Amino acid sequence: MFIKDRTGFLISRLVLGFCESGYIPGAIYTLSTWYTKHELARRVAIFFFGMFSGNTISPLLATGILKLDNVRGLRGWQWLFLSMSPSGRHRRHVALTFPVLVEGLFTIFVSFIILFFLPTSPEKPKPLLRAGIVKFTESDTRILQARLENDDQGKKPGAQGMHISLEVVWKTVSHYQRWPHFISTFAAFSTWSPLTTYTPSIMM
Repeated sequence: MFIKDRTGFLISRLVLGFCESGYIPGAIYTLSTWYTKHELARRVAIFFFGMFSGNTISPLLATGILKLDNVRGLRGWQWLFLSMSPSGRHRRHVALTFPVLVEGLFTIFVSFIILFFLPTSPEKPKPLLRAGIVKFTESDTRILQARLENDDQGKKPGAQGMHISLEVVWKTVSHYQRWPHFISTFAAFSTWSPLTTYTPSIMM
């Protein structure tokens, strides 16, 4: 919300892109460690349904938030990106309101909730914060692991919680057979995403 020029916009988008790039692969990987092959397709479908449902709802919220243009000295787009109490001169003029909480703080709140609810893997089903809310007994753990191994022998003990080194990441990214996919995905998203994002502005 404090961006002042094109350079700041490009830098913030670059950083945001790096942060977002692991979201879908990480989510699919996490799902694949918990479910059998037969179960996985439905879970992936639900995941994408939820993601695109959010993309459907957020423009409706944004429409209302953007109408706060010039309220308390902030432009509509600044209200849209405001996620926590601002600093400096804005602190004197801005009171956090419901629309602000919807777009910014809600996302941050959910990310912290995940730390208490999301178990790391069937092998070690403890949330990221050890005093988490979701609990598994030793029997639960054995059953979870056994059903995955019976479905796919590659999911032997230790496969879910294994450490992925930078060497493995580099070997994966640099393999020539994957580059057609990388290039086609870049080409598709670099045209499709801006169109879907800025269609209202283009029409206006």
